Amino acid sequence: TAPDRRIDLSFIKTGSIERIEIVRGSMSSLYGSEASGGVINIITKTGHGDSLILKFTGGMYNTFSQSVQVSENGEKKSFFFSGAHYTSGGTSSAKDLANSGNFDDDNTENYTAACKMTGELWDKTSLMFNMNYSDKETDIDADAGKDDPNYTTLNRLFSTSGDFRHKPFEWWNYRAGVSFVSLDRVSSNPADSLDATYNV
Repeated sequence: TAPDRRIDLSFIKTGSIERIEIVRGSMSSLYGSEASGGVINIITKTGHGDSLILKFTGGMYNTFSQSVQVSENGEKKSFFFSGAHYTSGGTSSAKDLANSGNFDDDNTENYTAACKMTGELWDKTSLMFNMNYSDKETDIDADAGKDDPNYTTLNRLFSTSGDFRHKPFEWWNYRAGVSFVSLDRVSSNPADSLDATYNV
């Protein structure tokens, strides 16, 4: 999610995670050339039973979170949806080295949604649909000792995939799938007194 291929794990909220597996050793043949030293595999939830869960939390630095989870599971189908809104503020991302006391509070706000559906069309044939969405906006500063009141970054990630599986024989099966991923990164820093100007 970054130009240098760093991963921003704040895109993934724990409400949609079933479990996390850490696999050591070279996994390049399965996960690509970047997996030469190991893989952190995050498995998302599927529908288990019929349930509706609402959660509201709050904490220091004006931190609030609301989430919803819907789960349904039948004999030949399952459905899971989770959505969350998280906001936090009250601190500056830059350290006030001069103790001026006038650094503004930098906020972050994150919306996430995830959905997974599976179903059996007929004997030995199944479909799977998966969707993830995250929208995160964060206030940032110029550097460690400079406050910037109007510098923000926006990251918006959307991914979806479909998977078709068929097992015509006990000794042979096949699968086909399609996926789409869209990532938008927007940095906004309107000119202010902190921005330097250069004459060329």
